[in-house]
Amino acid sequence: MIHKLALFALMLSLLLGASTPMPDTPDYSQYMPGSTRFPMTDLGELATRLGSPDTYDRRGEVVWLDSFKYGLAPWQTSLVGVGATAKVVSTDTDISDFALRLTGGSTLGGTVAIIKYFSLQTLARAGAEFSYMVPTAFDKLYVSVRRYDGTNMHLAQVRLTCVGGTWAYQDAAGAYQDIDSPGVWITTANRYHNVKLVADLENDEYLRLLYDNLEYPLSGIPILVAASPVDPGQAAVFSLTPRAGFNDYVQVGRAIVTGNEP
Repeated sequence: MIHKLALFALMLSLLLGASTPMPDTPDYSQYMPGSTRFPMTDLGELATRLGSPDTYDRRGEVVWLDSFKYGLAPWQTSLVGVGATAKVVSTDTDISDFALRLTGGSTLGGTVAIIKYFSLQTLARAGAEFSYMVPTAFDKLYVSVRRYDGTNMHLAQVRLTCVGGTWAYQDAAGAYQDIDSPGVWITTANRYHNVKLVADLENDEYLRLLYDNLEYPLSGIPILVAASPVDPGQAAVFSLTPRAGFNDYVQVGRAIVTGNEP
């Protein structure tokens, strides 16, 4: 009985003495005294401090990421033309000690591509984000997210042309429609750009394109759906087409694939 009365008295004193209840938040030690503990309520900032590559756009759930420190084993590559290569290098990198150098072939169109395949995701509002550097001129860059349902391919794809610096999306008929021309940049080493394409691969529409500090809303624009009897799955793709007769190259610093995008 004494213990019950003591417990009741303690609860009553706490109720009467607490003018403002403490917020119900995770324990990041922000309410604890001490000189060696610091509040950290922003998990995005915490991830950045710990070295996360996901620093550009934190929307969506990260499904997979790569900064190429483990090589090219997770990727499928497509190399076309003389001199086309895809290799990991350790110079002029982005966030890790390594980057991927994609060199286009000087013949046969020369397109070089990296493709990451996944099993079919339930989080179909998907994004593909890449950081890339352009130390040389080129013809076009492409970024796409794809979903294969066993019968059709659902393809959201954007391209960047070097001349004019124009972004365009591929429409439902396979033609490219201009989005914007942010401008031509000076090709330089160790200056990485960010691009992120987001699409709803179940409702077959674009959602948005992010390029550096710009965001282009594309919601409601239909994506391309074409027959493709490929095993069900999804893919993220980055590719380069060089100028005719040149071995132009870019470097990719990181790749992030997201799902459940807002």
